[in-house]
Amino acid sequence: MKMELDFVGLPDVSRVPLKNAPLVLALCQVRFSSMISVSDPASLTAFQRAIKSRYPVAVPAQEIELLVDIGSFDAGLRGEQRRTSQWQFTDQEDNWKIVLAPDFLTLETRNYEHFADFLSRLREALDVLVEHIQPTVVTRIGLRYVNEIRLDELQGMDWFNVIRKDLLGPVAASELMQNTIQVATVQQLVLRYPDEVSINMHHGLVPIGTTVRLRRNEEAPTSPFYLLDFDVFRDFPLPRALDMDRNIICQHVEMYHKVIYRLFRWSVTNQYIATMEK
Repeated sequence: MKMELDFVGLPDVSRVPLKNAPLVLALCQVRFSSMISVSDPASLTAFQRAIKSRYPVAVPAQEIELLVDIGSFDAGLRGEQRRTSQWQFTDQEDNWKIVLAPDFLTLETRNYEHFADFLSRLREALDVLVEHIQPTVVTRIGLRYVNEIRLDELQGMDWFNVIRKDLLGPVAASELMQNTIQVATVQQLVLRYPDEVSINMHHGLVPIGTTVRLRRNEEAPTSPFYLLDFDVFRDFPLPRALDMDRNIICQHVEMYHKVIYRLFRWSVTNQYIATMEK
């Protein structure tokens, strides 16, 4: 099940370290065939004990998921809800979190610095998952990066200097925008590729706040921002599901990471990169 990196058709670009990078949330989710062992106290206790040095705070939760079936593009959106039992394990600062459900594990962070660190933590979490929950079949691997670019952190720049015009759309029409006191526009781009590969991209201008959950005692920003939310994933439907192999999973995640970086660099201007470069 090989997936070529060039499926998005975007050129490779050199990686540029950014000061005050706009990434506010990074998460990876690995879905697997449903495991009742997540509800087994002995298995769950062993899982928690193995990760408690990094994630000492455990909280049970029930998450309501909105299931959206894109189907064919002329069929419209069809949605239904389901409730899933979950356990959330976080560090004391609520910067890193593992979410464990009967059919998925998610690693997420608000304190992203290096992909190598993120991938290392994912490997650790997968090792514990395989040892104590013992799923054998992977049904989806996904990686998502949420960026919020704020002009108040960029001296003397406007959106035309930061975001490529292809994405700005009506916001790039000066005659339409010149007398506005607030603008909001968010779009979803859904891309489907062969071999069950998908990209979901949300982008647009948001007038206030943030798109991610606030932590305790954290206040929402009051400045407008441009959202660049990239979600790259691949489904492995039965009977062609993927074996639960940590190395293969991480290879996919590394590839998705490269795709997301290409998408990010395509979405912003060279002037923005030069201004933010360390």
